Amino acid sequence: LLSNGRVIGVLTLTHGTRAGVFGERDLAQLNLLATNVSMNIENTRLYELSVSDGLTQLYNRRYFDKRFAEELSYARRFREAVSLCMIDIDLFKSLNDAHGHQTGDLVLSRLASTMKENLRDYDILARYGGEEFALIAPNTPKRGASVVADRLRQVVERLTVPRGVEDLHVTVS
Repeated sequence: LLSNGRVIGVLTLTHGTRAGVFGERDLAQLNLLATNVSMNIENTRLYELSVSDGLTQLYNRRYFDKRFAEELSYARRFREAVSLCMIDIDLFKSLNDAHGHQTGDLVLSRLASTMKENLRDYDILARYGGEEFALIAPNTPKRGASVVADRLRQVVERLTVPRGVEDLHVTVS
């Protein structure tokens, strides 16, 4: 399977009883199938790039805005709860100033993966901007969202980000 001249996968076709069973027509159809599969794989990859933040691998703000509107519409229509949590890294500018932007990027990445690991599969966590994150919790009333937010706050508080001789600790609000 090729995309823009580079190999992105392999498609193998075998026949259980005889070698050389496939004719020119079969190979032409297989080539057409391989082209379509390659295009679909590449389109999926491009879509994923367009909705995710390159640093944290979380959803980006554009995707968040679209999904939040959809979740609100769904919640209104079916009279379901939906909660939004805004999460901000405390004193992040000071951390960047003291330790540099590469360390800040490391903190953002570790924090993002830690928070994602502590959420349900259908929760939507996005990098909202800079050091801010947004969480959409479908089917979650205010009390449940408060519990989730507090759990995330505690998990992040226990997180250590190794940096040479010293470990960094961050908190979120």
